[in-house]
Amino acid sequence: MEKIQFTKHLVDQEVANLLAVKILGEFWIDNSLFWVIYDANKRWQSDQKLDFSFSEGSGYCSVVGQIRVGEKNYSIVEVEGLLMDTEYNPYNLLSERELQIATLTAQGMSNKQMANLLQISEWTIATHIRRIFIKLRVDSRAAMVYYCASLIRFRLQKY
Repeated sequence: MEKIQFTKHLVDQEVANLLAVKILGEFWIDNSLFWVIYDANKRWQSDQKLDFSFSEGSGYCSVVGQIRVGEKNYSIVEVEGLLMDTEYNPYNLLSERELQIATLTAQGMSNKQMANLLQISEWTIATHIRRIFIKLRVDSRAAMVYYCASLIRFRLQKY
């Protein structure tokens, strides 16, 4: 795990410990970070805002939704104020063309298929993919798609 990803993980864990929650996952919509948290005691209420301070700064969480699956309660929390949020958001890291290629990759297209569709060379596709890997600090197409999954879903719904 790269240093930046490790640092983000530590910040997430520190905030989760402060708020006494377990972060099950995260996703981005446009430029906003959301966490899915396990809320065993259903103590978080919709529209509730929680401020927190941690070693890297301060921020707040707003509960934007709740889900009940079987006997378990989960909350969707929008996170604001984490200094490093935008550093990890694929929306801020990747160009429009790189986002387009990540989306096509998620749809299972090969470099050749993407090149034909976009009317550019396979070499250009490979170059874009290498740059995406560098920007996201990943080393596989699967990791790239996983990292960009929420953004890709949002883009696919839009079109």
